[in-house]
This record gives sequence, C-alpha cells and structure tokens, in this order.
Amino acid sequence: MATVFRWIERMALRLRLFPADEWLGMRLFLSVTALLWVFVGCFVYYQGQREREFKIKLLTTQLLQLNEEMAIMAGRGDSLLRGTIETSEKNSHLRNLRVTVLDTLGRVVSDNMEPRVDRMPNHIRRPEIQQALREGTGFIIRRNSETMGEDYFYVASSFPSLGLVVRTALPYNVQLVHNLSADRGFVWFSVCVALVLTLVFYRQTRLLDQMVRRVQEQENARLKRQLTLNMSHELKTPVASIQGYVETILQNPDLDEAHLRQFLQRCHVQTLRLTNILRDINTLNRIDEAPEQMPCAFLDLRPLIEGVFRESQLAASQREMTLSLDLPPEIPLSGNDGLLYSVFRNLLDNSIAYAGIGTHVSLQCQGPSDGCWHFTFRDDGVGVPDAHLPHLFERFYRVDKGRSRRIGGTGLGLAIVKNAVLFHHGVIMARQVPTGGLEFVFTLRAME
Repeated sequence: MATVFRWIERMALRLRLFPADEWLGMRLFLSVTALLWVFVGCFVYYQGQREREFKIKLLTTQLLQLNEEMAIMAGRGDSLLRGTIETSEKNSHLRNLRVTVLDTLGRVVSDNMEPRVDRMPNHIRRPEIQQALREGTGFIIRRNSETMGEDYFYVASSFPSLGLVVRTALPYNVQLVHNLSADRGFVWFSVCVALVLTLVFYRQTRLLDQMVRRVQEQENARLKRQLTLNMSHELKTPVASIQGYVETILQNPDLDEAHLRQFLQRCHVQTLRLTNILRDINTLNRIDEAPEQMPCAFLDLRPLIEGVFRESQLAASQREMTLSLDLPPEIPLSGNDGLLYSVFRNLLDNSIAYAGIGTHVSLQCQGPSDGCWHFTFRDDGVGVPDAHLPHLFERFYRVDKGRSRRIGGTGLGLAIVKNAVLFHHGVIMARQVPTGGLEFVFTLRAME
C-alpha cells in the first residue's frame, strides 16, 4: 500500500497537480481522495450487490407464480406450449421461457422445448429439484442444462397435492445478465459525485496549503529574527571580552609576561566558546536545512553510549557525581553516529554542569517496543522550575543566564538533542522527578 501511495505521489508531481514544495497539501489531498474513492467503490459495490439480489428475488418470485399457473394448467391437461407462449408474449423479459413438468420421482412429464420427453433423462438429481422436494421451492442462478447444452436460471416448485414438480427456466444470456445487473445510472451518478468532491477538495487543499505556507513563512521569519538577536547577544560577550583583552595588550606594550599570558589564556577561552557556539549552530543548520545529507548507517548504540560516559567520568568525579547505565546487550538501529553522540553527550554535559555536586546520573534503555528504543535519562539534582520545562529545548534558552555563561554553555545543547531525536524519528520530553531532579524521556526508532 505504501508503494502504491508513493507511486501516486510521484505521478501527482509529474503531472504538476501540486508544486514540488507543497508536500503537506499533496499528501492530505491524496490521502483523503483515496479514502473517498475507496468509500465510493465499496458503496457502489454494496448497492450493486443489493440491487442484484433484489432483482434475483423479484425474478424468482415471478417465476414461482408462473410455476403455480403452469401446475394448474398441467393438472387440467391444458397445453403447456400454449401457456408459455402466452406468458412470453405478455412479458418481454421472459422470452425463451422454458417450462418442465416432472413427477415426484424426477421423471419428465412434459417440456415445452423438447417434444420427445421419453428421451429426457431423470431429473431427480438436479439440485433445484432436490431443493424443491425438500423445501417446497428451489432455485439455482446459473447451471448448464444437460438437455439443451446452455446455461439457465432455474426456479422449481413442488406441488405434493398434484404429485408434480414444475420448473421454469430462462437462458442465462447477455439479456438476463443485463436485467439482473445494477442500474448503470446509479454507478455513473456516484462516480460524478466523487469527481466533483475530488475537485472541490483539491481546490480547498491548495488554499489550505497556501495558507499554511504563509503562516510557516511568517513563523520562520519570526524565528530567524529571534535567532539572529539571540546569536548577536551570545556572540557579543566573547567578542567583547577578546576585544578588551587585545586592546589592553596593544595599549600596554610593557605589560609583564604574567599578565600577558593571563590575558592570552582568557582570549583563548573565549575563542573556544565562540568555536563551540558556531559548531552547534552549524549542527542545527545541517539538521534543519539538509537532513538528507546526514549519512545514516546501521550501528550498535551501546558502545557509543558507554564511550560517552567514559569520556565524562573525569568531569563527573571532579563534581563528586556518580554515573550508572542500565542497557540491553545490544541496541541496533540505523542513524547518524555524530548526531547520536551529540544526544548523549549534551544530556550528560548538561547534568554535570547543572545537577549539582554529589548527585547521581543514570541512563536506562528498554525495548524495542512499538518499533522504538525507549530511553530514560535522569539525575537527582536541583531540577528546574516547572515554568521553564516547556522552553528547555529552545535555542539559546537559559534557566539561569548568569550561571550558564560562567560555566561556558552555548545554550544550544538541548536544542541539538531535540532535533537529533526528531531526525531519528523519535520524540523527547522533559519532566520533574517527584523525588527531586530532572528526567528526559525519549525514543529512537529501532532497526527495521
């Protein structure tokens, strides 16, 4: 089904039903239109079957009435041929009507299309005759006649008081099939209604997509302005520091070596901070602007996570923190190792920086279930106020701005975590731990 949908999507793009950038509108249009046509098809089929069954019942009832009339005629000794001719002349849809009268043992008494009834075989094993003898009436929609060599629609009635079984039959030809089929007008009406609804929905979808794109463009413009202001604010501090130290060095050529070295070291720290900010911005831009250029490969995530925790062990021990892992033997998935490294490194660095001295940090992985690995990253530190939780993954957002800048964070770590998780078809959320601390719960799609 997914392959068919992608084929339809490519054809829609080739026919230029939607511009190449209007993916939302095209997917919505194709999905709803497909459901509409499936519904119309099912409805037409259902109504056609009901109408066909109704016509079959109507024809069967009419032939059962004829059976009674023929039985009465046969009981009186009237000519069966004359009766069938009169009936055919009155009803055009009963042309070539065949009437056979049998006794209860299945022997043919008379047949309007076979004058030599003595040559006709016994009909006791005919399914419609057996049903009529059991239930009083019997019919079969299509069966080949051994006598005539063609298909017939048979209806048989048993008359025990007369000791007879009367069977009427109509050739199962093109005319009968047409008479029993559903009304074509209803089918064409349903198709026309579906076409009109498709065109209306196509128009409305285009309008909706254009409106959504305008809103997205406005939102993107707002986010870009906000990001530009935040970047300017974040870059201004290290640039100003570097500028101040360099001006001091230039204005004091006789500065002693100790102070000169101190100023140069501070400049170096600020340049590292600038490098980290630019690196994080570049990572976010690559995820946003060119996700298809991020290479993915099958890998086992457990060694990568263990490597991140080993690298952070020294920084954690300096703050008297303990780290623990609860992972399955293997965590296979398809992803970008650089982004996955950033997820766990940024979460761990964030906890080491802000959880507090002497705290414990743990990572637990469960699954796969529902096609995803489920991760829980938790610390028992100071946590954050509830008002800040909805904004933790925003770019350059800081809970404590002064402390964050003293520690040297870029304000982009958790934004990278969220975008990297979304890139791997997962979701992430942050919440307070009831006993104290902060918890990140997220998923990553397992290897298919």
